[in-house]
Amino acid sequence: MNSGRHSSRGYLVQALAAVLSSFGDDWLEIKIEPDTVNDKVDILWFYNDKITAAQVKSSINNFTERKVYDVLADLISDYQDADKFVLYIVGNCNDKLLRKFRNFDKIGDLPSIIYGKKDSIIVEVNPLNLDTLYNAIYSKVHKFLSNRGYILDYESVKLIAEGIVLKFVNLSTGNDRFSKVQFENKLLKWVNFFYEGNEENRLLDIGFVSQSKLFTKEISYKDLSNLEFALKDKLYDQIQILIESILEINLIPNQTFDYRNKAVAIPVVK
Repeated sequence: MNSGRHSSRGYLVQALAAVLSSFGDDWLEIKIEPDTVNDKVDILWFYNDKITAAQVKSSINNFTERKVYDVLADLISDYQDADKFVLYIVGNCNDKLLRKFRNFDKIGDLPSIIYGKKDSIIVEVNPLNLDTLYNAIYSKVHKFLSNRGYILDYESVKLIAEGIVLKFVNLSTGNDRFSKVQFENKLLKWVNFFYEGNEENRLLDIGFVSQSKLFTKEISYKDLSNLEFALKDKLYDQIQILIESILEINLIPNQTFDYRNKAVAIPVVK
């Protein structure tokens, strides 16, 4: 593998690791490839009053205990003011090391610079398999969207996930911070493209706040005769009333209703 391809893979693996850690945390901003004295920090996570410094290491060779400690020592030396240090290993370790790293704060025999920070160190190990890493991100994107009431097909989720990975790769070439607000808004902006980009691929949220009353708005949506229903939660007998009356009403695409009882109408692409 030439140096150019090796460097490109490194940036990609770095972005994958960063994206995987961007869901479900209370971080405020992220900076990839920050300027540091020794250039040993790949990612900085900024919180309200804390900073996490991270390094991403990938290799086709097994990681040895000595190698891991050398990387951690370099990371700590390069950003000693960090409150937490994370080493993302993308590759293989033997089972003994894996068990040891799961309880890093319990390790006794450590180099002094690491021992003093061992309560603030996390070592995460992921396989050096891009498909596995991407699939983990697809799952996280799907969960993120589902928690916000969006239902997309696999290919749409895949495109959104790959788009945010590319965004993180681009962050490594600049000097800008990227906020969690920007991160989430970027995902939702791409979702809206799939919902609103064209009428054939758009999903409609159809909800009702009681068993007998349907709330709609008077904006037309063509071809309402071709609808399939993906149901969330238990729908009551009134769903039959909804189906029978669907051709007589006009709906706003993406209108949000009560999520306690929700049906999603999906236009059928012919």
